[in-house]
Amino acid sequence: MLESESGRIRLLTERDGPQLARQWVATTLALYREAVENPRSHASLPEYRPFFERAIREFETFLARN
Repeated sequence: MLESESGRIRLLTERDGPQLARQWVATTLALYREAVENPRSHASLPEYRPFFERAIREFETFLARN
């Protein structure tokens, strides 16, 4: 299952810089949004959807602040 994305975002920011971290977050956000809306994706299943939705909120927050 997905854990909090904050740690991964922090690692990417420190390792690759804020611009590349922002690009990764934007790309991953789009993929996660698409996945939770796709009934064929495991991300849309009730047991996984909340984890993806939490990650989406974390990504949105990061992008709004950076």
